[in-house]
Amino acid sequence: MHGETPRRKVIYQALKHNPDFFNAVFTDLLDKPKDEAVLREALEQVDTYLEDNLQMLFKPLLDFLEASGEERTITDIYTHFGSRGLAFELACEWLAQKGIIEQFSAPIRLTKDSRTSVEEPAYYYDANNPFLFDM
Repeated sequence: MHGETPRRKVIYQALKHNPDFFNAVFTDLLDKPKDEAVLREALEQVDTYLEDNLQMLFKPLLDFLEASGEERTITDIYTHFGSRGLAFELACEWLAQKGIIEQFSAPIRLTKDSRTSVEEPAYYYDANNPFLFDM
């Protein structure tokens, strides 16, 4: 967001650029006693932050889904981006819960010669969907 490459201890960069948010959801959580209300407030702040920065944070994923023009399985997504330790399942689930992308089940075969199939999560994104909220 600020034209910097994340460093090894990225929390210090984050605190420099957005101290109110990152203190609330990181530093304060370490230093304060935690109860359900404190954790709920932190999660709500994270959710709001993600919503407010949705287009920037999820742009590569949304661009990939939109360019494909069809539903893509979670395996397709990992194959496209590579397994860089990123949690695409969590991102896709969150985006689907928010109504940004649509979630489906896609049948896949476990092996090339398999006679049975299993269901795998698949996702679809249409930026021109009139039912999406204004982002």
